[in-house]
Amino acid sequence: MSDEQIPGFLQDIAGLTRGVAVLTDAVRSRTAHTLFTLITAPLFHGSFIVEDGRVSIRRSFRPHELRGLAPPAWDVVRVFPFRQAMVYRAAKGKR
Repeated sequence: MSDEQIPGFLQDIAGLTRGVAVLTDAVRSRTAHTLFTLITAPLFHGSFIVEDGRVSIRRSFRPHELRGLAPPAWDVVRVFPFRQAMVYRAAKGKR
């Protein structure tokens, strides 16, 4: 999904949500990438899990990048240590 498609995607989710919508993702960082590699490479040697996880981390966003893409009704919350969530709470009349 391109950066340009994300706001519309989030608006679609908000339009379908009657309560709370939560989307989670990794936080892109060298530390997360390095630690993931050090932990998974010996455990899953030769598995797609290692490379797939590293690609996922490289393609993820930093919190400020998500805030820049998200419509105003969405909150971006950092979840320790290397995760983040986007949270939408529907208006009370919509529930």
